Amino acid sequence: MRGTAMLAGRHMCRRVFMTTVYETIRVRNGRLPFIDRHIERLRGGCAAVGMPPPKALGARLDELGLGDRPDCALRVEWDGSTLDISERPVPSTAPLALVTSSVPHPGYAVKTTARTAFEQAQAEARQNGADEGLLLTADGAVAEGTLFAICWFEGAVLRVPSLDLGILPSIGRDRVIELAGQIGLDVEPGCFARELLEGRPAFITTSVRGVVGVAMLDGVRVPHDPRIKQLRDAFWPS
Repeated sequence: MRGTAMLAGRHMCRRVFMTTVYETIRVRNGRLPFIDRHIERLRGGCAAVGMPPPKALGARLDELGLGDRPDCALRVEWDGSTLDISERPVPSTAPLALVTSSVPHPGYAVKTTARTAFEQAQAEARQNGADEGLLLTADGAVAEGTLFAICWFEGAVLRVPSLDLGILPSIGRDRVIELAGQIGLDVEPGCFARELLEGRPAFITTSVRGVVGVAMLDGVRVPHDPRIKQLRDAFWPS
């Protein structure tokens, strides 16, 4: 969308973007474990919406003095002209209670602040006494959570929803896929009905929380699996 601004009696054209892309970046032991992946995804998001990427994100983060900062999460927002960085606590890593949301997954391949469906799903989950919501596609396939990627075990196979479903290319998901082979798991991305998740050990993953087990799904206890701890312990690069 084009806008105009008046300056010294002249019309100056400027690009006005109606979208804000963002990343939430973990600070852990004074470091940013996945910063290169965050910058790459942010740039990809900018390209997808036709927005120039921020030029000095690395420098801005360096100015924060991360070596003296306690563990936290940094939210970085970019609207094409303004780079905003704010700090927030790391969410709990206790096992989660999830509920399947009635809100259909909207398609969310680019990380933007247009998250109405996810906000509605989270509010619905809290109203039902759960921690987070799990969204399905309009066809009933498991997509992703309100703030996370979902993974589960089918024997020696790690199942993950396919990116073809229009889910976010999660940094946590990518990291877990990298680690899966180290504990003898094959990885199966796919389009899975909600019923295929029932009774299976499951966990969520994000680049902020790492790997977090699912304790309950729709009020039913989820089996524990020791491989979740293996993935959790290996998640953060040394």
